[in-house]
Amino acid sequence: MGTTFLASPRELGYTPAEELTFEESRRSAYRVEVAEVVDNQFVLRDVDWGGLFSYLLRHPEAVPVLLEAPRAIHQVFGAVRPKLDLVTDPEDGWEKLFIVVPTGEPVAQALARLRRLDVTWLAEATRRARFAINVTIEQQHV
Repeated sequence: MGTTFLASPRELGYTPAEELTFEESRRSAYRVEVAEVVDNQFVLRDVDWGGLFSYLLRHPEAVPVLLEAPRAIHQVFGAVRPKLDLVTDPEDGWEKLFIVVPTGEPVAQALARLRRLDVTWLAEATRRARFAINVTIEQQHV
């Protein structure tokens, strides 16, 4: 199996205007993919679509991690539908996107699953996202 390399628009001799159009098309397709994953795999709780996309535009390294999160979470927690929260601290000037995994399990068991997620995916994924995404659990009373 060979490796395929894609040339950048600049290498293909596009004009700056054509390159801008190419980049905008690529970003639009990416936004559609993000919207589909979020709509099908998550519940928006303390974030709206505008806030989510604004955050992801400021933290583009978080997008691939957000796209792979549902699969990683399902492998550890089973068939759950995580929630997305955008937490802001205006006094300290920070904002973070949280993936909140609902669980009805006892706290010790849920924390053990969270540690397993950390070992199998989360620790490495949050570094790739430059710590723009966090995962936590939330007890659901059944």
